[in-house]
Amino acid sequence: KDISQDFMYAMVDGSFLQCRSDDETHKDIWKEIKVGRIFFSSHQVKEISKKRNIIRYSDYVVSLGKVKSFLNKMENRLDDYKGTLIFINDGAPWIWNWIEDAYPDAVQILDYFHAIEYLTGFADSYIKDPTEKSIWVESMEQLLKKDEVQSVIEILNSIANSKQKKSPECKEKLKTLLSYYNSHKSRMLYGTYKTKGYLVGSGPIESAHRNVVQKRLKLSGQRWTEDGAQNIACLRACAKSMRNGTIQRLIKAA
Repeated sequence: KDISQDFMYAMVDGSFLQCRSDDETHKDIWKEIKVGRIFFSSHQVKEISKKRNIIRYSDYVVSLGKVKSFLNKMENRLDDYKGTLIFINDGAPWIWNWIEDAYPDAVQILDYFHAIEYLTGFADSYIKDPTEKSIWVESMEQLLKKDEVQSVIEILNSIANSKQKKSPECKEKLKTLLSYYNSHKSRMLYGTYKTKGYLVGSGPIESAHRNVVQKRLKLSGQRWTEDGAQNIACLRACAKSMRNGTIQRLIKAA
């Protein structure tokens, strides 16, 4: 099969592990571990059960510490692909800065569920009546699903400029929401993405954190050295990526 006809999805995110310092104090420190997940659209099996799909195969990348090492690993897996490359991520600036620089022609999608989470967070502080709030959020979602993010921004601007009394919390959430949407509006064309058959959610990378990292490295009472965490995380990534040959070669070389 010509895989260049597939969509290649790439998702990245970071989470934190509890480690211990290498000095004599052995004090607790939290270190960010970055995880990448890469898979083809043909590897996605849809509708295994209601609201649940699975991905048959993924390539995982992990790195503890500096972002440059992690991005080098990602680029080693992405640079040779000539088909449609799709990034789906949340709003972390370091992620989008890298994508803009390294893959300017790739499709960039802001995770739909993060976008709605910000919207709902504002609505919680703005509209007290549950029914009214639900109707308002649904109306905003319908606009987003029709590529009308600019219309949503204009509605939010009108709320910001109105003389309606708003709590400090409400004002802050509205400011954050407007900044978030304005920064990513070119990545929020959800109607277009759906029409083209693209995924719009970053659930696969959140699942990767749980299955590759957290199930092994965030058990009760665990405190890792940085080298130990990196080694086990890399071993997990190889195993989950079905790169057992790589693991065997490393064991033989040890």
